[in-house]
Amino acid sequence: MRTFVLTAGFLVFVLADVGAHANARSAFETDQLPVIEIVDPPADTGIRVEVAEKYKARFAKWQAELVSTDFGRAQWDRYATNRHFLLVIKVDPDHGMGAGTDKFTWDTNGNFIGATITIGSEIETGFPEPTYYPVLNALAPDTRGPAIRSSVVAAAKISHEIGHVEQTEKANMKLMQLQSKLIPQYMSIFLKNGFDENDKRLLDLEQQIGGTPTSIWEEREYTSEIDTMRYVSQRISIDDGLCRVLKRVRQNLDNYAGEHGRAFEQTPELSEPRCSI
Repeated sequence: MRTFVLTAGFLVFVLADVGAHANARSAFETDQLPVIEIVDPPADTGIRVEVAEKYKARFAKWQAELVSTDFGRAQWDRYATNRHFLLVIKVDPDHGMGAGTDKFTWDTNGNFIGATITIGSEIETGFPEPTYYPVLNALAPDTRGPAIRSSVVAAAKISHEIGHVEQTEKANMKLMQLQSKLIPQYMSIFLKNGFDENDKRLLDLEQQIGGTPTSIWEEREYTSEIDTMRYVSQRISIDDGLCRVLKRVRQNLDNYAGEHGRAFEQTPELSEPRCSI
């Protein structure tokens, strides 16, 4: 049956068994449309971490795992050293094992100047479904190899969310605003027309927003998962289970990614020569 979920900033609809996939996705990323605002340039810039005292040590461990790799450090430094951008990172226990990225802000000249990443206090645990998260899912425990350290799992999720900020930085502000405005209309029509994807009104909306809500959301998630794979391939050694993880990533891509798998094939990390995948 058709199951609808607002997640990672976009409305998506997917074929699922009584919502099984949708529930798993919403357990990781937030189920709300993005907040997009035009504001004055921020008074403070760089990265502002808003973490309650009880979570500070935990977050410091996650951050250390991320920046222990060249790729993760480059992701962090991209915004930590940016004097024209403010990235807010929060830890919210209500997000549990998940995370989300929104509150995208631009100035009046159309410059992307801010975003907020909210991560759950339990992101060291939990693995989203392979359908749209082929890399994060591949970090789940497996009897065929050593378990991936929980702090690495958390850092991988943070890398995924920073990837969403990087995507938005490259995106067209007006198109994102239009998507946020029209996607709810798309949902409303689809719910009322008997789930007819060929409805001319829906086809017209697809032309305006650059695809179906599903395709927009899929592109966003799979692109962030490439970033996640680059972090993971640098952080996990062969002895610690990298080959097992990459094998599972490839299986997930083969089973679920469709055309999105082609982008992964172009990344050298997926074809680690020391692994027989």
